[in-house]
Formats: sequence, C-alpha cells, structure tokens
Amino acid sequence: MKRFHLMLAALLALFAVSAVAVSAASAVEFLLALWLEGGSPVTSILLVESEGELELTGLNAGNLKIKVKVLCSGILDGWVGPESLDFISELLVLGGTRAIPTATLTGEALLCTNIENCTEPEVWADVPFESEVELMVDGAETFFVDLLFKAGYYVQCLVAGVTIAELCEQTEANPGIVKLTNEANGTVDGEFLDSFQTLGGGVLGTCTLGGAESSEVSGLGITLETGVSLSVSSE
Repeated sequence: MKRFHLMLAALLALFAVSAVAVSAASAVEFLLALWLEGGSPVTSILLVESEGELELTGLNAGNLKIKVKVLCSGILDGWVGPESLDFISELLVLGGTRAIPTATLTGEALLCTNIENCTEPEVWADVPFESEVELMVDGAETFFVDLLFKAGYYVQCLVAGVTIAELCEQTEANPGIVKLTNEANGTVDGEFLDSFQTLGGGVLGTCTLGGAESSEVSGLGITLETGVSLSVSSE
C-alpha cells in the first residue's frame, strides 16, 4: 500500500478527459460520484483493500483460437481519495502474507485454478490500476460504477502444449466498467459483469496476443477498510 507515486492533480486531469470519452461513446450518461467515509466525503487518501474471486477468460489465448478460463482469488491494496478517485497499487495472496511482484512475469505469481484449457495458470497484476467512481444513468435507472482507465493482468500457462504469456487490459480509450453496490455493513461490493460492460457502452479487454475484445473478467470483490464505513454517493 505504499506505491502511491501518482499525484492527485495528474489523476484528476486524466479522469476528467476519460469520463467524457466514455460518455460520448455510449448511450448512457456518466456523472462524477463521491467516496464517503462514515457518511461524509473523503477528504484525504484512505487506504483500502479489495478481497475477492475473479474469473479471467481469454477468448483467443495466445492467438491460438482457443478459449481459456482461470479462477483467481487475492487481495488488491490501494486507496480511495477525495471526490471520485481510487487507485490500486499492489496484488497480494489471500491472507496478505505475500505480495505478487510488480515486475511482471518474474518471481512468485498468484497461483490460480484452471477451469478451461489453461494448465498451471500464473497471474500478475499490471499495477497500478487507475479508476474513478461515477453514477451511470441509463434512462430511469441509475447505477454506481467504477471506471477502470488503466487495469490489466498478465497470465501465463500451458495451452494445447504451448506456453503462452500475454497482457490483457482495459485502457483509457476502452475503460472497464465495474458495478458498485453499497452494503449495510459499511463495505462496497464491486461486481464484474460482461453484460454490464456492454450496457455501459464498453467493450471487452484487449490481450497482446489474443487481440481486441478477447478478454473477459467476471466475479465479485468486496472493498474493505478496517474500522471505517465506506460508501459511494451521487451528492
């Protein structure tokens, strides 16, 4: 949780441009939302961690025309800040006993479970992740979302006898859209849904070998901060 090397001013500039780009490319509208601590707007950086389980799917793994799917569990450390800002700096194994190296494809990776065609999968997060919380308006319906302007992962495994290693990511030009839900216990659920990405006007992630729209992420993570009630608000 110590790799906070991006300045807030730079993030604000990046997010302001990116939010306009997403809104213009979709039928829905995106409005800046706020992070709240104990019901009041967050005024300084607040350290958080997200623990969850995600399915990572490659529709064209290694450009081999083969679909792969792995299941990964871990912890993402980072922070939320004033207004809408949030940031992920580090990936750890469950329990927080070991951090995954930020130098990707080196050292001990996060060991995941093969669901389909990906033997002994290893995953590294392409940190930092840069994102912001917004209110997504779709006609009469509204949803809180986290827009991922920079987020990705490296996956390495054996596919049909061939070792593949590639980066799959969402970028400023093609952000990921994560549905957020405030829970009564002071946590915020973040749900990765393919259908929700489509609803928001986004497309699937791009992989370096598999190509455009070849990466899917689905699953649930819970954002936690010990002793603090965390939520998002449109006011």
